[in-house]
Amino acid sequence: EEKGSAFSVYGSVKNRPARIIYLEETQITTMQKVVKDSAIIGADGKFSLKTDAKEESIFNLRLDNDGYPYVSMVNDAGKITINADFKNEKEFYSVSGSVASQGLKDYLTKSGDMMRLLYDFNKELDSLKGIQADSTSIQNAEEKRNTASGELKNYTQQSVQEAKSPALAIFILSTYQGMANN
Repeated sequence: EEKGSAFSVYGSVKNRPARIIYLEETQITTMQKVVKDSAIIGADGKFSLKTDAKEESIFNLRLDNDGYPYVSMVNDAGKITINADFKNEKEFYSVSGSVASQGLKDYLTKSGDMMRLLYDFNKELDSLKGIQADSTSIQNAEEKRNTASGELKNYTQQSVQEAKSPALAIFILSTYQGMANN
């Protein structure tokens, strides 16, 4: 199927002082971010951005006073809407119009939860070793950690297999590698 070359992002930003929003593309081969468009955020928090995209890629939204993007997405649709509310800690942004971007969000949310669990198990294991706990306690903690680690790996593999979008699959793999190296 022929991808439309124009790609638009609409949305809003709430509870965050920012004047300008940038649309960046992450070059998949080099992972470098290139600014493709920028817009002044309206008094009501609304914005619209547009660029040409020959193929599916990873795009980010970044606010003028931040070094890092606050959301990433895949241009598997001609028009995507992303609404963010920085006070909503549970789910600070919603995405509509893009299956791959929703998949990306789901992966980041669930893998993030799994990572926090893994981090807790690692800390528990470290402190047990630190106080020279008995080998059974250490072994139990190691098993919990290894199970959590295996679950994250399986979830990642499953997400990559289910990803219809090549850009999403690459994003998931590189995110997982970043977490694994951490």
